[in-house]
Amino acid sequence: MSRRNIRKGYRQQTRWLIGGVLIIIAVAAGLIALSLATNRPSSAQASAAPMPSALDACGGPVCGQATAPVTIEVYADFQCPYCARADIVLQQVASQYIETGKVRLEYNNFPIIGPESQTAAQAAECAADQGKFWSYADYLFANQAAENSGTLTVNHLEQIAATLGLDSSTFNTCLTSGKYASLVQQQYSQGQQRGVTATPTLFINGKKYEGAPTYDQLVADIAAAQPAAQTK
Repeated sequence: MSRRNIRKGYRQQTRWLIGGVLIIIAVAAGLIALSLATNRPSSAQASAAPMPSALDACGGPVCGQATAPVTIEVYADFQCPYCARADIVLQQVASQYIETGKVRLEYNNFPIIGPESQTAAQAAECAADQGKFWSYADYLFANQAAENSGTLTVNHLEQIAATLGLDSSTFNTCLTSGKYASLVQQQYSQGQQRGVTATPTLFINGKKYEGAPTYDQLVADIAAAQPAAQTK
């Protein structure tokens, strides 16, 4: 075989080798993409209801006995991811502190992020009319989307109410009428007057704490807030 033919055969082998490698890479990429698509949660999975907590027994935004020695006032926004973290911690302490009469919890709307926050806050108040405030609030926190992404529309908020078993006609009328618009604005203004500038902000027996606490931090803050007579 001439050198020319040898070089020609070598080039052909090289082309076949490169082509085979490219095919292998393409197949591997396809398998990876298929795996990611298979494991990616569907919209139905992403909108799953949160696990029930002791807070669900509270029909409205105020939860616990009026005589509790410690009061936690929360200022939060349903679009705030740090508020979602705080909500999880509040659910964790509910059975130990709120149900036992040690802590009284008061939720205040502070819709600082945008118009969708205001609408969601009104929706939660409408859910409170049917004794489902915390169930609705927990659902909003557990299924957050990107801030001001157009997710919290009136229609979507109505669908959430139906998912949670609320009377749709009553809820929809409450939300579209703007029944709680003035209350939400009043709570926001009250928060500003108290120096709230970020969410979540907690007042524990009047002492201000900013940011989402861990479980251990909140338990320690509750202990520190106990009146002297309660700690003896």
